[in-house]
Amino acid sequence: MTKVTLLFDLDGTIVDTSAGFVQSLKYAFSVYGIDCPDDDFFIERISHGSIGIIEELCDSEFTTERKTAIRKVFLDHYQPISALNVEPYGEIVATLQHLYKADISMAVVTNKPEKLALPIMSAIGLDHAFKIIICPEQVSVIKPDPEGLVKACNYLGVDPKDAIYCGDHAKDICTAKNAGMKSIAVNYGFKFKNDDFNLWGADYLCHTPTDLCQLLLSFIKVK
Repeated sequence: MTKVTLLFDLDGTIVDTSAGFVQSLKYAFSVYGIDCPDDDFFIERISHGSIGIIEELCDSEFTTERKTAIRKVFLDHYQPISALNVEPYGEIVATLQHLYKADISMAVVTNKPEKLALPIMSAIGLDHAFKIIICPEQVSVIKPDPEGLVKACNYLGVDPKDAIYCGDHAKDICTAKNAGMKSIAVNYGFKFKNDDFNLWGADYLCHTPTDLCQLLLSFIKVK
C-alpha cells in the first residue's frame, strides 16, 4: 500500500515572503527612478516573479539590457535578506514536521531561484523535511510546464498520478494538471483579490492555513 506523496509550491503556500521581496523590488525601481504602486500591487503579482513585474512596470523606453540591470539590482538587494522577516502560514511548519516524521515523501517545486529559496527553507527549519527542492536551475522550463513536478516524482520514485501538488495560484493548479497529478489550492497566498480559487479546478480547496494543515494531516492515514 502506498502513502500519498505531497509536493508544494513555496511562496504564498508554505511561507509569506512578501516583505523582503516587495522591499527589494521597490528599492530596484527607485534606483532607476520608476514610480512604484502600493505594496498590494506587488503582493498580488509575486507569483509573476520579479521578471514579470519588471516587464509590467517598465514602458517601451526600457531596453532589455536596462530591465536586466533592474533585476540585478533587485537580486543583489534581495538575496541577503530573502530569509529575513519570512512568516510561515499558521501551523504549517509543525504540520510538515509531523508529516516528515510519519514518513510522508515530500518535495518543493518552486519558480524561486535556488539562492533565494534554500535560505528560506533553512530559516523556517524545513530544509530537512523535503527529499528534494526543485528550483528553476534544475529544469529547462519553469511552471506551468510540468517538468519540475515530474522530475520531483521521478526522484521520489512515484508516479505523478499518486502525488498531490499544493499551491496558491491558478498556475500551480495548471501545472499539476499538466503533470497528471491531483492538486490542492489555497486561498490565502499571492493572487489577485478578485481571482476566485473555486474556478481553478483543484481537487481540494483550503480557505485558510488551518484548513490546509487539517487536510495534510488526513493524508497520513491514506493508503
